[in-house]
Amino acid sequence: MRISLLLIVQLITGCAVFRKPAAGPATDPLRSAVLLDASAPQLLIEIDYIKGSQPRPRALKLMKRRLELYLDKPGGVEIVLDEELPLEAWDGTHPTLVGLVRSHASPVVDGSAYIYGIVGPQYKTFRGMSYQPGDIRGVDFPALALFTDRVRGVLWVTRAHQEGSVLLHEV
Repeated sequence: MRISLLLIVQLITGCAVFRKPAAGPATDPLRSAVLLDASAPQLLIEIDYIKGSQPRPRALKLMKRRLELYLDKPGGVEIVLDEELPLEAWDGTHPTLVGLVRSHASPVVDGSAYIYGIVGPQYKTFRGMSYQPGDIRGVDFPALALFTDRVRGVLWVTRAHQEGSVLLHEV
């Protein structure tokens, strides 16, 4: 009984603490990208969206708050909800998604870390997806996508919270 109680207490307290990720030469080289690199003083996330699929403001706030918690960026984290694209720009195919990333991203050249995001209604059964630099030919920055039709609230976890969690996961 005493061991069970101790185990339960340890599980509860251990799960409540989220530690900052380790960065440096000992970590996986893909993880120590410009997001964790101290030489990039700011993170800029540009998000375009297909008409009718705008991400919820609470989702963007949640993502920003979590990124500020885990990233050491003296210039902060800035999320720019940039452009509403017409519904005709989206046909739910991978070539269209790649084309939107190529044609609408506006990467910064001031040394800030940059991520481009596109929000659309749906793509297959995905809630979101991400691309590392080089995954898309000619694109040297990370990109992410959120598909709002696939994101639902679950019990007490609202749809906005789910959207923010998917966005954060893709980052």
